[in-house]
Amino acid sequence: MPKAARRSADYEVWHGDSLVGSLWDVTGDRAAAVCRFVPGRGWEAVRPLFAAQEEWRLQSFSEGLVWAAIGVRKLGVELRPPHGGEPFRPRSIYLDERSASFRG
Repeated sequence: MPKAARRSADYEVWHGDSLVGSLWDVTGDRAAAVCRFVPGRGWEAVRPLFAAQEEWRLQSFSEGLVWAAIGVRKLGVELRPPHGGEPFRPRSIYLDERSASFRG
């Protein structure tokens, strides 16, 4: 089936047993991918930490906000293919209300 005809996400983002959201239209590969992010029921609980991480990135990775990147890494989010396959923990992941990027 062509990718455009699929009706499911490429990956789901999980934090423990909470669905943070879904990743759609992944371009690139697990080494470096960008995509669309659709928040799930667990997004609000982790949104402030991801917002701080994005601010860290916008401020050219300033030392004053490095705690945000460390905090996101310690969350241990997992990317799971919705139709089976091996889940994995990305080395880095950036999420905002509409977009995402990650490195496998």
